[in-house]
Amino acid sequence: MATIHVWSRSSEPKIPYEDKEIHGAHTIANGLAIAQPGDTVLVHGDASPYVENVTVKPGVLLQGRLLPIIDGSGNEARTVTMPINETRVTGVRGFEIIGGKTKDNGGTAWARNSSVVIEGNCIHGNKAEKWGGGICIEYSDAAMYPRASYVVGNRIYANNSTHGAGVALLGVTVPRSRATRYW
Repeated sequence: MATIHVWSRSSEPKIPYEDKEIHGAHTIANGLAIAQPGDTVLVHGDASPYVENVTVKPGVLLQGRLLPIIDGSGNEARTVTMPINETRVTGVRGFEIIGGKTKDNGGTAWARNSSVVIEGNCIHGNKAEKWGGGICIEYSDAAMYPRASYVVGNRIYANNSTHGAGVALLGVTVPRSRATRYW
């Protein structure tokens, strides 16, 4: 398990990085490109937003430091996409996430049939034409996925959707224990 650092103002070392603990990536996508299950991609915040749309790999924690901004405004796409059909816990924690836009479900964060943790984020200014302008989690069944999905401690406001502008949970069962934290 390694920590891959991301700084928006860092020089871009060539992939593969010689030492993930020391060398940083310039974009979140580049940090995620070398991440392996169990790794943490630690994104350092500063005044510059990370203008990109990212897909978090299975079993990886995308962790913000000093509330970095992920801005998906450049494209008509979700700002953050989580894995599909994945039992390894995948997480996004500590970001301001804005600018997601999709004609489907989940304007900013979307997961289907997976174990995800979405915690401590500020999610606003996103749009989905169907369900969950902010977050949409579909079919995360606690019986099928031993570590069910958690959406905890987020500030979610000013998102737009036909149904569930803030959070939409479709076919999601409530886990028996809410005390367990995986990150």
